[in-house]
Amino acid sequence: MKFPSPERAILPEYRNRRRGRIGAGAWMFLATSMIAGVLFILMNPPFWGNDGLSQYSRAYQVSHGQFLPQEIEWGGKGESYGGSIPAPVWQLYTHAATDLGANPSEPAAMILEPERYAELGSATYRSDESNLIWFTNTAAYSPVPYLPAAVASLIAEVGGSSVDTALRGMAMASLLAYVLPVFGALVIVRASRSRWLLLVLALLPPALLQSATITADALTNGVALLFAALMMRVSLERRALTGVQTALLYASVVLLPLGKPSYMVLVLLVIAAPRTLLRGPGWLRWVALSLSAAAWGTWTLATRGISDVLAFYRADYEQRDFGMTPMIEQTLGDPLGFVANAIRTLFYRDNFFFLDLIGSSNIRVPSTAMLAMTVVIVIAVGLLPRFNLAARWSKRIWIGASVISVLAIFGTLYVSFTPVGFYLIDGVQGRYFFPLWPVLLLTIAAFLPLRWQSTAGSDSRVGVVVGSVAVAAVAVTLAKFWYVVWVGA
Repeated sequence: MKFPSPERAILPEYRNRRRGRIGAGAWMFLATSMIAGVLFILMNPPFWGNDGLSQYSRAYQVSHGQFLPQEIEWGGKGESYGGSIPAPVWQLYTHAATDLGANPSEPAAMILEPERYAELGSATYRSDESNLIWFTNTAAYSPVPYLPAAVASLIAEVGGSSVDTALRGMAMASLLAYVLPVFGALVIVRASRSRWLLLVLALLPPALLQSATITADALTNGVALLFAALMMRVSLERRALTGVQTALLYASVVLLPLGKPSYMVLVLLVIAAPRTLLRGPGWLRWVALSLSAAAWGTWTLATRGISDVLAFYRADYEQRDFGMTPMIEQTLGDPLGFVANAIRTLFYRDNFFFLDLIGSSNIRVPSTAMLAMTVVIVIAVGLLPRFNLAARWSKRIWIGASVISVLAIFGTLYVSFTPVGFYLIDGVQGRYFFPLWPVLLLTIAAFLPLRWQSTAGSDSRVGVVVGSVAVAAVAVTLAKFWYVVWVGA
């Protein structure tokens, strides 16, 4: 098989009129993500997955105007945060939790009493009765990534919807919060061979199906892919941004750290964007960075102290010490011990870094699908144009932002979730790296000039193959989830 040459890496914007102004990659993503996302929302039982209730509860809290964390009394356990949710939702969650704890052994279908889900889900969503819920782990998140689900929750309340309709509507809002920014990103890079890498990463089954649940990660991951596409276009491909694209770049700079505080370092990449390729006065970039830092700092101050109690639901919470201050003191007092902990983390937990769960459930994506996705990611990286990072400072920014962003994830879990004196850094999950994969791969490609050999016009053919494999991986993943949960043997 032959591949396109680097000289033809960037196509003229409107050379092929058959693709229109959107691009085949963008249409492929939109169709696949919406069909797969809606199917998953319909087949995924409510509250099947880690943090399902916590994510919902924070979105519901935001829908009622409670943006700041609300401290509650929770069984005399000390400082705790949470809020109230409708009693019918709590009843449905209780059944889901019981069901998950009683899952039968293979090969029987995992779900039990589906008619009970239908009965509880038919109750009216809006209720005068409520239950107080602990969700310190999501109370620390800003309200911004929960706004789509919060709006859907309000609509469900006003419209008198059932619990089941409300929950699926909130999941649909989260899905759209992921799909729309990514669709925009693929439209922006429609004339570049880099579109195939973004398409494959956006269709990665764990990331796509997670966005079809009620989660703060949906909007964050979508904005991260949009930010990566814009930075690749302006910084690596050296192509000017339009006024709208420049505005989207600055907006993503402000929004990303509000999705996850550890991504504050990632947005510093905007410094590497050539001034002459951005629309508007140069100081707007610094205004965006200043607003981002101010929003990040304000929220960090508003939630200070929560990190010390994030590990509340750990089984060893009452037997061990937690918190940023004692952890820093421990690290400074024994730096070699910290290095040993980091090494042990790689030895004992590296499989968690690539955890391929379907949505937020405990069912894993088929290994064959993940292997196929890995192969097409490698092919897509080989299709990238050769980037031009002539300025040494620009290279350092790309490397620094990539490395420090990864370290920030480990650092956040180290000081907030890991017990003082523990033998490794605990709590790191693969989903935390979804927003970083585009930037990490682009950084590697920028310094690794190897590309596929080619003939004219073969880029689209190879791209279609790459995209088709990604679509097939999503389909196989959905089929496995449906069969394991609902069919069995």
